[in-house]
Amino acid sequence: MKSIITISLLILPFFGYSQRKFPASQTEFIFSGSSMNSTTISSSPVVRFSGCINHESQWHYNFNRKTGFYMGIGIKNIGMINNFGSYNLHLKQRAYALTVPLAFKMGKVDRMAFIALGAEANFLFNYKEKFLYGDTKTRKTEWFSNKVNWFNPSVFFQLKFLKTQVITFKYYLNDFLHYQKGGLTLPDGTVVSDYGKSSKLFYVSWGSHLEFKDSDNKNIKKAKNRIRTASLTE
Repeated sequence: MKSIITISLLILPFFGYSQRKFPASQTEFIFSGSSMNSTTISSSPVVRFSGCINHESQWHYNFNRKTGFYMGIGIKNIGMINNFGSYNLHLKQRAYALTVPLAFKMGKVDRMAFIALGAEANFLFNYKEKFLYGDTKTRKTEWFSNKVNWFNPSVFFQLKFLKTQVITFKYYLNDFLHYQKGGLTLPDGTVVSDYGKSSKLFYVSWGSHLEFKDSDNKNIKKAKNRIRTASLTE
């Protein structure tokens, strides 16, 4: 019993909330765009909306009232849509990514209003493509697919305001797609030989950001006191 109490006392401080260190939760609605250079067949990018699953758990530390940093882990639904107008064809390509951000923030961080500059590691683990060709639809899903670059770092700028609202601008440094030898074959057999040689991805998102501090910190302190009391009565 004493060993369990000791472990609890060691673990609880890492979950302690305060004005300086605290966890946060963030969700996003993503509007992504892309730059696809294909000289074989003309294609035009279409804005892609993603409302699910875009969640991130964060850990914040404030150096003072004006500066701080945060890191986190999350899952994002990212991708692109290209329209081949002359072929009446839409191609949708997306991937789920495990994300690990690190950002420096400045502003009124104690009042939950700041800007943040950061970088993020993205590990793409689930790929899906969908052809919309006239009345025909085809789709394919692959785990750990070689059709996308499985590691894709990004840089971002964030604006947090009204305590819970956040706008993010993000740019991915590597191509989204991993070029396949021979390019892309359309459902009618047409080959786009250079499709995927250049496929830059970027997005703007609007989201909700919740920080957990003061009232939660009181509950943690009460839990610590109960554990200490139990330890003394052993």
